[in-house]
Amino acid sequence: CDWGYTGSDCSLRMCPKGDDPLTENQYYRMINVTTNATAVSANLNGTFEVTFDGHSFEFPANASKWTASDCEASWESLDNVHDVRCT
Repeated sequence: CDWGYTGSDCSLRMCPKGDDPLTENQYYRMINVTTNATAVSANLNGTFEVTFDGHSFEFPANASKWTASDCEASWESLDNVHDVRCT
């Protein structure tokens, strides 16, 4: 189904979820992903897949192959994520 729709024929509109976006004095959601190899000379290969509310993207397991701008572009490619800051 397209984003925001559900059902066997994708004709049902999903109800809004979560907190009221106009509520004041709240913090943005923070997600921390850490990857690590146990051996000093080990090199991580492959990818991880992140799925957020039905939308997905992959990123390399080896964090040195993924820049902050790559991170932001990946998250912001999801239809349900608007602004991301990766450090």
